[in-house]
Amino acid sequence: MLSGIILFFYFGLTKTTSDASGKLALTTSSEVVMENLYHDLRSATAIEVLRPYELSLSCVDAKANLQDTLNGDSSVFTNITYLREELGTEFVIRRTIGKMDSKVLMRADTIAENIFTGYVYLLPEKAEDPVPRYKKFDVISQPSSQKPGITLVGVHLKAVLQKQAIEVMTKVHLPMIYNNFIQSNWNEE
Repeated sequence: MLSGIILFFYFGLTKTTSDASGKLALTTSSEVVMENLYHDLRSATAIEVLRPYELSLSCVDAKANLQDTLNGDSSVFTNITYLREELGTEFVIRRTIGKMDSKVLMRADTIAENIFTGYVYLLPEKAEDPVPRYKKFDVISQPSSQKPGITLVGVHLKAVLQKQAIEVMTKVHLPMIYNNFIQSNWNEE
């Protein structure tokens, strides 16, 4: 009887530890993905590709000189891509900077395909209209005329690892793209 009780506690503790480590791994990797995404979206100057499973941004390089950035020097910009991929029995989210090798930010048993959603800012019809209005970007037809107007990106990360699930949702306002969209010809004469 005593050995039965000991085995009960041993297997219960082992399962609890296994569940906790899976939850910790999932929580930690989702935090890494969301922090990187938030930083990159806030410094984005253009959205190159927006699909439910892929997001590619043009961003100002962190090492860039401020004057070169203001002059529009193309060498100060870098491309950052987030991509959800299926690798055999697992799913990953990769982050690629420029042409460097990509880095896996998250691994899970499943990651939902619909991660990214874009919202196009609609210019107010009346100057006194204080409420910002958005419409959902059509990721299927990818209208090129609307792509520069994407100033809000929704992120919905849903993953499962070792029977532990996590779901994180947020929307990120893109200030640099918004400012360029609203004041697109401000410095032209």
